[in-house]
Amino acid sequence: MTDTDACLSGRHGNALQHARLAVESGPRDACNWQHLGLTLLQMRQYDEADVAFRHAVAIDDACSVAWNCTGMLACRRQCYQEAESCFIKAIEARPDDTAALCNFASSLKLTGRIDEAAVLLAPAVDALPGDLGVQWVAAVLANYRPDLGCQDVLRQHERFAAALEKSVGQPAPMPHRDHNSSGGPLRVGFLSPDMRRHSVAHFLLPLIRAMDRSRFTVLCYSLADVHDEITALFQLAADGWRDSSALSDTALVSRIRSDEVDVLIDCAGLFEGARPAVLAMRAAPLQVAWLGYPSGLGLKSIHCRMLDAWSSPLGAEGDPMSDGIALIDGCFLAYDPLADEPLPQRNAYRNAPVTFGCFNDSSKWNPVMLDQWGQLLREVAGSRLLLKARALECAEVCGWVHAEFAARGIGKERLELRGFVGSQAAHRAMYGDVDIALDTFPYHGVTSTCEALWMGVPVVTLLGEAHAGRAGASLLHAAGHPEWVAASFEEYRGIAGSLAADRGRLALLQAMLREPLRGSQLFDTRGFARRFELALQRIRARANHLNPRH
Repeated sequence: MTDTDACLSGRHGNALQHARLAVESGPRDACNWQHLGLTLLQMRQYDEADVAFRHAVAIDDACSVAWNCTGMLACRRQCYQEAESCFIKAIEARPDDTAALCNFASSLKLTGRIDEAAVLLAPAVDALPGDLGVQWVAAVLANYRPDLGCQDVLRQHERFAAALEKSVGQPAPMPHRDHNSSGGPLRVGFLSPDMRRHSVAHFLLPLIRAMDRSRFTVLCYSLADVHDEITALFQLAADGWRDSSALSDTALVSRIRSDEVDVLIDCAGLFEGARPAVLAMRAAPLQVAWLGYPSGLGLKSIHCRMLDAWSSPLGAEGDPMSDGIALIDGCFLAYDPLADEPLPQRNAYRNAPVTFGCFNDSSKWNPVMLDQWGQLLREVAGSRLLLKARALECAEVCGWVHAEFAARGIGKERLELRGFVGSQAAHRAMYGDVDIALDTFPYHGVTSTCEALWMGVPVVTLLGEAHAGRAGASLLHAAGHPEWVAASFEEYRGIAGSLAADRGRLALLQAMLREPLRGSQLFDTRGFARRFELALQRIRARANHLNPRH
């Protein structure tokens, strides 16, 4: 246990003692039970918190906060139907409290019902432009919506940015510094809640390990409230480690400024655990976004996003430094499996039905995509679809998936639905049951695409307009397989159908896919570090040119 952990444990322990005493002295007071639940929630004692919140709503059915928290905890257990009922109760109890509305929309997103989430939130988005929670959730949802174009997604993020910037006010002036005027190492800070066992670690950890320490000093600001064996690897790789999860936004800004960070790189955007207010307060003189989130945040304090020619909304014709985008030469990232598992065992029978698969998060499902998958299954006789997602631990979600495909003429016997597995080795072994991976759209997979390729599974993707729908094309080009990038729905199904048509060729491809990948740009983490560093130097030089006192 770290000193910070011990301090928090003591502080929470005192709060918990007081909350329990309040319940003992007033067991029929719903507020006492609600306060106890909130204290337990902060301590991540979720089961006890759930009991406390249920006591609160049993006493007072109009206890909106308790209903909202009960719904959040139901989501954690993948009990989405129960969560929906709780959120509705919370909204009925207090229609002007948008917290439950936002959580309700987020729970719908988690189960692939992105269209319903958008409809639910739309009135509040228009009516409450200054509500930070509403605009935040709407911005996140925009990344997943097939009905929105690139400019629509940008506008929603600008609405969020306006609400956040109004909330935090004018950033304090950046203190004068001249430590780097002599040309010493550039001090680079990475801000992320995912320096742990998380998909982001496969891209961020190898970069930090490979950066040239004669030119860069690397500081890690971890926003994670849990530590694991991957966290320990980050701590070893960094020149400076800052456990920042317990710091307020203001305190974290002060810490980053006191560390005299030259460039702060945000790797979370608006996803869970992100701290965009730190960026709005301008923690560092130069702030950029890279990895972890598919859109720009619209904040004036962010200098640019680091993408590449394929994944940029500007496409390959864009200026390497324009419109808030800085292009990295080649692919915008490089992947490290962090474990060298053997290729999975596969069905030896070439006459077995072909199995398409998708291990992307269920948030990336949508009706347009399901239409295309249903049509593909109809076009490839006897084919099956294997879906793996945490939400599929919920029986109601499985029933919804079966109903959606039934409406598209696909029986449940042609679907295999699998939930979460805790072991990375067991998770990757499941790729042995997949012949061809189908990418999601308009929001592509990233880690799932890299994993599938690594485990010998070809991936078919559809080129979109925004970065979220172009990342897969960048990955496949870097892996040496641009032929699996489709420009239309018809081509997407055509590529998948062509791969499925020759089982012998497919089996050979699966067996031989991994070795060339080892030498590809997608897996060249050291080469990527050099290209990333070059992009950082270009960003720094341009910032200095535009503002010599930057």
